[in-house]
Amino acid sequence: MGKSVRNLVLISFMGSLSFLLMKISVPILPAAPFLKLDISDSVSFLAAIMMGPVAGVLVELLKNTIHYILDNSMTGVPIDQASNFTAGILFLLPAYYIYTKLNSKKGMLVGFSAGIVAMTVGMSVLNYFLFVPAYTWFLNAPAWESAALLQFILSAVVPFNLIKGAVVAGVSYILVTRLHTVIERNRASVPSSVEKSVKA
Repeated sequence: MGKSVRNLVLISFMGSLSFLLMKISVPILPAAPFLKLDISDSVSFLAAIMMGPVAGVLVELLKNTIHYILDNSMTGVPIDQASNFTAGILFLLPAYYIYTKLNSKKGMLVGFSAGIVAMTVGMSVLNYFLFVPAYTWFLNAPAWESAALLQFILSAVVPFNLIKGAVVAGVSYILVTRLHTVIERNRASVPSSVEKSVKA
């Protein structure tokens, strides 16, 4: 089996696995029980390390596509999935690029920190200006007052993404450090020094 075909098969498998992990989610903030934590983004990070950032993005896309097809969305349009996909990419890309540039465990932690900040800030802005207004519009619900929406962002969206980012980073760190041999065997576009950095 050629490398490209093998990678497509692996991306399909990891996207499906990510979807299953997405289904195992738990609310972590009593004030916002609809915000649920899962570790599916760890799979997309692992895919990126093994096969490059495009693979990680494709795993995120496949996960959310399957989720929309099977579970739909309470608004009828894939706002939930678009939000999840965006959050995953905001975490994934900074974490991946900083890690592969610094090539060390410390670099991985720096990358995860950047990913957590990017996801938290990005999702705060996008929820304020895009996702929450879209929810209310499609549900034909009253629009949020600016002060109330800002309070929701600060009291729910920010802490949720900080906690989620930390958990996903921790799981990703364990996966990458424990599976460095598999990563080296399957990677397609990660610099050759990555395995050394994992072992360092």
